[in-house]
Formats: sequence, structure tokens, C-alpha cells
Amino acid sequence: MISKDLANARKKAERAAILRNRIVAFYLSPALQKKHISQQGASILWHWEGILMQRKLNERGLFQLPENKGKFRPL
Repeated sequence: MISKDLANARKKAERAAILRNRIVAFYLSPALQKKHISQQGASILWHWEGILMQRKLNERGLFQLPENKGKFRPL
């Protein structure tokens, strides 16, 4: 799952539902949220291989998608 709504990662019920249902969720960083939609899409595509690797390595989890070539930050 990829989302702009970081509030879901912080809400106890939503966070629990994501983890309980074995979802790996990625949230755009605040800096990336301010970018134009085309730049957000380009960043998601840039990180696509890393997103797939995170899914292989993690059964569930919440991560922040960095604006640039940084690493995914666990939430």
C-alpha cells in the first residue's frame, strides 16, 4: 500500500489493522508530499525495486518513502 496520509500510520486502530492484516505500507515523506504529483510518481517508480525488496523481507510493516535516494524509514 502506498499513501500520502501519514496520520494513518500514527492512529492506533489503523496501524493495528495494517499490521494485523500483514500489509506492508509505504507513506510519502512530508517533503515528497509537497512535490507535484508527477514528481511523487517518479519517486515511487525510482524506489520500486526497493519497495518490492521490502515486501520480500518483511511480512508486515510501515515505512516512510524518502524524497531522494535515502533509505526507507520504519514508522
